[in-house]
Amino acid sequence: MTKDAAQRSRWAFYEAITIDLGVWTISWMPEKCERNSKMEHKVLVAVDDSMHCRTCLSYLRSMFEVIPDLSITLYHVQPTVSDFLAEEARKNLKAKKALEKVIEKNRQEAVKVLDRCKEVLARSGLPVERVETYTSQKITGLAKDIIDKGLAGQYDAIVVGRRGISGLQKWVMGSVSSKLVEHSPLPVWIVSGKSFNTRFMVAVDGSVSALKALDHVLFMVGGNPSIGITLFHVRPTLGDYCVVDFGDDEESAERVVEKGNRMCLEGFYGQVRHRLKEHRVDEKRITHMEVDRKLAVGKTILDTAKEQNYGTVVIGRRGMGRSFYMGSVSNYIIKNTVDRVVWMVP
Repeated sequence: MTKDAAQRSRWAFYEAITIDLGVWTISWMPEKCERNSKMEHKVLVAVDDSMHCRTCLSYLRSMFEVIPDLSITLYHVQPTVSDFLAEEARKNLKAKKALEKVIEKNRQEAVKVLDRCKEVLARSGLPVERVETYTSQKITGLAKDIIDKGLAGQYDAIVVGRRGISGLQKWVMGSVSSKLVEHSPLPVWIVSGKSFNTRFMVAVDGSVSALKALDHVLFMVGGNPSIGITLFHVRPTLGDYCVVDFGDDEESAERVVEKGNRMCLEGFYGQVRHRLKEHRVDEKRITHMEVDRKLAVGKTILDTAKEQNYGTVVIGRRGMGRSFYMGSVSNYIIKNTVDRVVWMVP
């Protein structure tokens, strides 16, 4: 299988079948796709010189224990060069020399940052041959340049710290990280915390997005038989679908929602079993957990992750619409996660 074909197989298009449940319709069925079990796993790590970047490196070291063939590229985007200086350099030799000095200084600083990060990984015991470094001048913008690099290199995920500041470059939620989460066609791993474990929780709502989130986890860690995965579902309520007061009919409407949710999950879990077979993952490694909604769905997910010590929470970027929680809930989780890692899968 060629690299291009293999990459396409990871993110197969979805043929649609529709189930009409009266309250909503469900449309999904993944194509059968071939996977290469010997394929190398690659991640692109956006780095600066902040402590939050060091947190990313610590997490990657723990992931290397789980994914022994993990290949890491450390990527640093150099600061923007003054437009005025660049324009003057076209007309003035002195300005041109000054511009060249600025560019070279930025390059040297970038190399220092990358070398320090690589040294941190090496001291932690990660084989240096598994680590590459790359730097470039900023072309369009930090997030866009990172995405372009990720696509060009056909990486499996982009890894960023939750927040960090290096000079004028800001790596904060609401800036680079949030733009990556919103626009990246590749999974984004958002890292925060000081210590990590290898327990995975995948938030599921029966949608294609949740299935793709699981598919990413299975591809990355499915080859390690020691890793268990929990599928966590918050049961929806009538209020998730309609704000109208049904009066005496509310109880029957709730039963319709409950029945629809169960039918949806039955179909979804059927696709999960299909995925497990594709990835050659034993079903015994999968734990199913369902809870009734009492608080906001996002808070329920994060509270459970904290209480049961899940180190990585995996979510899809989009769900089935208002009637399912992926989308607004994924935004809540990304913004409010503390001391653990979120894998956001588009």
